[in-house]
Amino acid sequence: MDIHTREGKRQFIRSLCRAVEASTLLAVPQMPDDWDGHELRLLLAQDFIWECGSLLPVTRADVPNNRFNRPDRKRRQNFMAVRYNSSL
Repeated sequence: MDIHTREGKRQFIRSLCRAVEASTLLAVPQMPDDWDGHELRLLLAQDFIWECGSLLPVTRADVPNNRFNRPDRKRRQNFMAVRYNSSL
């Protein structure tokens, strides 16, 4: 795959998305039923960051203009506990 060609870019994007999809789907059995799009988006974002290494902002503070909505503290704690199999 030559990343400098259009087809190479397409292959890279497909490969990256498949890797994120696979890792995210593995987490589904551990997700609480009350998770909505907010937690799922956060999970997907973290999985993309994991796949991309240090190429993307790691925290919301690293994103210009802090354009993401902040989850309330309890939702964030619940998300992190489930995502990383830790206790609250």
